[in-house]
Amino acid sequence: MKIALHNELPGEAQFQQLIDSVSAHSGQSGEFSYESYSHSDRVIAAYDQGRLVGLGRLVDADQSRIEITVLPGYQGREIEGYMVNFLQLTASAIASLLHKSMISLHYCGGFLSSISGCMSCSL
Repeated sequence: MKIALHNELPGEAQFQQLIDSVSAHSGQSGEFSYESYSHSDRVIAAYDQGRLVGLGRLVDADQSRIEITVLPGYQGREIEGYMVNFLQLTASAIASLLHKSMISLHYCGGFLSSISGCMSCSL
């Protein structure tokens, strides 16, 4: 598994597919709207080989509320923690760490094995 974090909002179709999948699994329809995410100061999307598997946003500017949604099969694999950490960083720190809006987290057997900012890195 190779997880890539991008600090940009995914397309509306990918967003809706993620929300539909999460809602179908949980049986609840949350208060997710593409418009609310598009108006957020900070958004982070998690992808596994191009598939949107998680989405997070800073709900308010003082960083007191963060909203994270991850597909059930990807929960408990440290993805949420990395998303929260990046959302709490300052804008300049994000630009530096994400190196052109991307960092890759490499998993082996469900555990984080390495972090890379190189788009061509693989296990």
